[in-house]
Amino acid sequence: MLFVNIVTCLVGIALLACPAHAQLSRPPNMVLMPDETIFFKDGETVELPCKAEAEPAPLYTWRRDGRLFEPSGNDDRWVQLPGEGTLVCNRPEAKDVAMYQCFATNQHGTALSLNINLQQGRLETFPEAEAQTIEKSLGTPVTLRCVPPTSLPTADITWILRDQSGSFTVIDYDSHITMDYFGKLHITNLKPEDVNTNRAYVCMAINEFMRKNALGSPIYLVSTGQETTNTAVGNLWSSPVETKGLLGGTARMKCIFAGNPTPRVEWRRDSGPIPPLRSNLESFGMELAISDLEYADEGEYECLANNDFSTRPVSKTFRLTVMSKPEWQVKPQDVETSVNGRAVFMCKGKGKPRPQVDVTIDGKPLASIPTNPRRIVNRGAADNEDSVYINVTYVNLTKSDTQVIQCNISNTNGYIFTNAYLNILEDPPEFVRPPRPQVIVAEGQSVNLSCQTTGKPDPVITWFKEGRPITGGRYITLLNGDLLIMSVVLADAGHFGCEAANKFGSISANGTLAVRRRTRIEQRPLDLEVIAGNDAKFTCSATTDTDEVKQLEILWEKDDKPITPDNQRMTSNYQDNSLTVTGTIARDSGRYTCVATNGLDNATASAMLTVKGRPDPPTGVTVIDCFQDKAILEWSPGSNNNAPILHFIVQYNTTFTPDIWTFAQQVRKTQNNAEIPLTPWANYTFRVLSSNKIGDSEPSEPTLRVCNTKPDVPYTNPANVRTIGEKQRSLIVEWTEMPQIQHNGQGFQYLMSYRRLGDSSSNWEKRTVSDYKETRVVIDNVVTEPYQPFEIKVVAHNSVGDARADAPVIIGYTGEDEPAFIPTGLELNDKDYDLTATTATLEWDPLPDSESSRRNMKGEFMGYRIQYWKQNEKMVTFREQPVPHSSWNSSRDFCRPGKACVELTNLFPYSFIEAQVVVMNNFYIGPPSPAIVFQTSEGVPGPVKEFRAIVAGPNHFLLSWEKPEITDQNGVIRGYDIGFQTVDGLDLGKMQDREPQINDLNVVRTTLSGLRPIQKYRVHIWARTIKGRGEDYFIEVTTTRPGAPDAPKFTFSFIGEHMLNVTWQRPIEAGEKAGSIYYVEYKKLGASEWMQTPEESVNQWSNVTGLESGTVYQVRVVATTGTLLTTSAIQQVTTVGVGAIQIAGAGWLVGMMLAIVLVIIIIILICVVVVFLRKNCENVIGKNRHEEDYEEPRGAPPMRETHSQYPSRLYPSSYPSESDYPKGPAKGYYDNQQFQYDDPPGERSPSMSRSPYMSDGMDKGPPSYSDVDNYEEFEDPEGQEAGKFDQDGFIHSPASNHAPSPSYAPSSQAQEPATPSAMSTFV
Repeated sequence: MLFVNIVTCLVGIALLACPAHAQLSRPPNMVLMPDETIFFKDGETVELPCKAEAEPAPLYTWRRDGRLFEPSGNDDRWVQLPGEGTLVCNRPEAKDVAMYQCFATNQHGTALSLNINLQQGRLETFPEAEAQTIEKSLGTPVTLRCVPPTSLPTADITWILRDQSGSFTVIDYDSHITMDYFGKLHITNLKPEDVNTNRAYVCMAINEFMRKNALGSPIYLVSTGQETTNTAVGNLWSSPVETKGLLGGTARMKCIFAGNPTPRVEWRRDSGPIPPLRSNLESFGMELAISDLEYADEGEYECLANNDFSTRPVSKTFRLTVMSKPEWQVKPQDVETSVNGRAVFMCKGKGKPRPQVDVTIDGKPLASIPTNPRRIVNRGAADNEDSVYINVTYVNLTKSDTQVIQCNISNTNGYIFTNAYLNILEDPPEFVRPPRPQVIVAEGQSVNLSCQTTGKPDPVITWFKEGRPITGGRYITLLNGDLLIMSVVLADAGHFGCEAANKFGSISANGTLAVRRRTRIEQRPLDLEVIAGNDAKFTCSATTDTDEVKQLEILWEKDDKPITPDNQRMTSNYQDNSLTVTGTIARDSGRYTCVATNGLDNATASAMLTVKGRPDPPTGVTVIDCFQDKAILEWSPGSNNNAPILHFIVQYNTTFTPDIWTFAQQVRKTQNNAEIPLTPWANYTFRVLSSNKIGDSEPSEPTLRVCNTKPDVPYTNPANVRTIGEKQRSLIVEWTEMPQIQHNGQGFQYLMSYRRLGDSSSNWEKRTVSDYKETRVVIDNVVTEPYQPFEIKVVAHNSVGDARADAPVIIGYTGEDEPAFIPTGLELNDKDYDLTATTATLEWDPLPDSESSRRNMKGEFMGYRIQYWKQNEKMVTFREQPVPHSSWNSSRDFCRPGKACVELTNLFPYSFIEAQVVVMNNFYIGPPSPAIVFQTSEGVPGPVKEFRAIVAGPNHFLLSWEKPEITDQNGVIRGYDIGFQTVDGLDLGKMQDREPQINDLNVVRTTLSGLRPIQKYRVHIWARTIKGRGEDYFIEVTTTRPGAPDAPKFTFSFIGEHMLNVTWQRPIEAGEKAGSIYYVEYKKLGASEWMQTPEESVNQWSNVTGLESGTVYQVRVVATTGTLLTTSAIQQVTTVGVGAIQIAGAGWLVGMMLAIVLVIIIIILICVVVVFLRKNCENVIGKNRHEEDYEEPRGAPPMRETHSQYPSRLYPSSYPSESDYPKGPAKGYYDNQQFQYDDPPGERSPSMSRSPYMSDGMDKGPPSYSDVDNYEEFEDPEGQEAGKFDQDGFIHSPASNHAPSPSYAPSSQAQEPATPSAMSTFV
């Protein structure tokens, strides 16, 4: 005590010399203490931690074995860390071993640490000893002793097997070799593998702290004989009968028994069951460990052992007593109060046995402290005999009562220790946590408005709202000064203030409470049931206060645990606040909670997810018994994974097929066992599967026990014995292979016997097949005629004998041959049934039911085959349709009596078909009947080719395509239908038809207009025959953004005297804008008004006619979308010829013109004479001219001439050459050539074929023609527009507009000219 008094006085003097401190004074409080025991290694630094909090800072001192310890006065090995009491020893030695204790002292008191036991770690070696040899009989018990060396901390003991080279392996303990709690090794029965003169048993001690181990002397085991002795069970070793365990710890009891075979050990308790969740059998059942001990675990426990040579079990009884270390019931707490106040320190604890309690003040025992009438000490025991306490109470406190109290409670199992200080203060109120300026809360919640203060005496807290004191109801002032408002409502919003006052002064502060409307779930998630592997999606929505909407978020939980982004299969969609569980599995089942929160409050709603999956496999599949003909199995069902089990499936495999599991039996769901039939000479292994409505489980583990059966004769013979007639004059017999599981023994064979049908007196011929996989026998040259009957049987045989069952005798036949029968009477049945484009009904005379007919079949009659093809295309269109015997022999509505018939399908539409019929047996067909010819009607066509949008504008598409393939036209193409519909994501709009549809088969380009800008469309096209629309072809294309089209670029493809041909290009590149309509504007140079040509929506050119010769014109091209238009740049062009001139006053010119006229008249007279002289040769010349080809340019006038005029045609020598003609589609005409050209009716000259300059519907220009001086309009007798181009790029002529003829129509059939339409200009 003198030491403590001296330290206290020194600290007091030091503190009095210091100026007053602004912070509150406080006695020391120990915050860092070392463990009770600390070990050190020689030369390695060791640390004794000690730190306390106090005001002013404490002074630290240490005691060693009860005496003052000065680290600095000892030697330089010991150092105390600055600012705390922690000691560090840099080079600890054996002399440093002692008990240490830390003291922290200031003027208000002293706090103490635990007593610290500083120990030097070490591991001594085993005593020197010679190697030992132990001789024992096999089957008898052996005990190897081990006396562990001294070790700090305590060493772990184990046994190793060490060879002569020094290497070792740790013994793998099992049910017959184990170690007791003191390190001895016990072998319950010596086995041959335990004996080895080259390896010794060695005891090893391991000190983990020292990182060292020590080895004992070697022990060799030697067996005295080779025979193993079987012995009954006996006690070999057991842990103490009186077993003690600590409350909350683990108690262990162990029994080691001798005996051979190895004893089976069981445990039981006299007063009830052994705790199932807290107990565990270790050391292969020899040791019982009970964890988390409770007082209720006390009682007697018994281990029992038995084996096959014991008449009764051997037992050992243990009595378990549960003790406990001291534990706090009431732990003394720090007290800060004011003068004249009251303080209570309760030090109460319990333990078993009952602990002792001691209290010291500033490290001094109560007995050594003078009596204080204001200190009241009560000591005693509670009603519970294991509980003790000391109660120290102070009243009428003064400043001098400041101190630190230590409480220590201990028993034989340990102790607990703590410091608690008493601090006496005199202070005015100060805020520790004043009210916050603003508190936001949601209605329905409870809220704390802070008003925490310090001051002694404790300040009195008063709360105000809007300046008025708050009293009672939902408003509660807590002990720490905070105001608790229960179940906040909107009316609670407002200004709040608190005031704290004691005798030394008062303070106040204010804050505001804002109340928001509560968050609510609007759309709750719904319960879901899904099949495992499918996705599950929960949706949820919520509302909150308008001021908190931006903070509102939806979170998800599963079984009250947040779903984090780390769970990759559970993803939240922040767009619709949904949760998707992808690829669900059984453990995804549970409660999913939607949490809507804004940071203030939250609302929740839950839904259940039930994932129904395949069941888990059965467990514990066991073979209960095996017999020659059956096996009995048992198992336990696995989890059904939320879908009830429907049944179990038992499978087996054998050594014949070890990788193949075969179905054995289906068992009811209520039955957990099965009786499985077995066959002889097999080794069976079994497994079981569970099945529910989702599917089958994985298979269980195979049974460990294998069922073996003895051999027997085969139970069955081969099945499906039959003959194959593929080889003439041979008997070929086949059957189904018998698997090895049906052999029932070794030496398995097939015995095949046969004889001629009807010859019962003859012996059976036999063939033996020794390979069970060989299931075919071929006997050549057995007959000379085809298809002869035989009796046949095949018997299964093994080393035990023939099959138990009799083999059936079947009738088989030898090989077949080509039939000689020719069907007759083949004809088309078109009287009662319509002939369609792809079907026709044929009928013929059936095969007569006579012996000669059967001979002519030369095999089994199997029916007919209809062979058909396109006329003149047999090699590429040949097809067959079988007519089985069973099909035509049955009653059919379309078969006439006494006739065989068939409905041919998949015929070629719009074609002449040739057909014939043949008979067939299994391997051959006979000669064909005479062929008939019939014609199919038109059908619907196939798809068009190369359908595409050449140009896309904001409200139109320019479409082009090619006719269907010739083979797909299936008739005469009458036109094309175009339809379109909008495309929005995966949604398709209503189908709309283009108006009007296209009724000209030669039109392969058109415009689709009236569309919406920036809209994706699906555009369909169907070719059409008289039968209707054919196969659909569609494309998807998007209109462009609205806006004016790009300015067109154009050129002059032809410049004549009275006309121009203007050609432009439509924009086709990405980003370019095309117009839906184009036209040409033109005017004379200097004129004020523009004239325009007709609008063009398809063509990319236009003819400008009615111009004056030799005149300058301004020309531009206009592109329009219907609402917006764009004009091109203006170009100037001069027509061919001489412009008008003024002839007034030019008499000389008149005279000259009259002279010219006179000369012309003379020339004409001469020509008339020449023509008359050459009249006799005109026919010859005309006929040759009629054979010549002439190709007209696009835009040239139609050259019309009657057939009688044709031979008399004379061509001027000045006829222009091809290189002189202008390029481009000239829509004008040549009027200075005084001739017309016309095709005779029904014909068209070769020159009128499609222009080779057309490609993909784009005009690239015809051959050029030179300009001719004079033009005049040509005759249009049919009333058609002059200069209009047809679909082939020629100016339209009535004689050239013929409808196409069917492929089978005579070429001389007259055709009516088609009515021209506006669509005829489309290319």
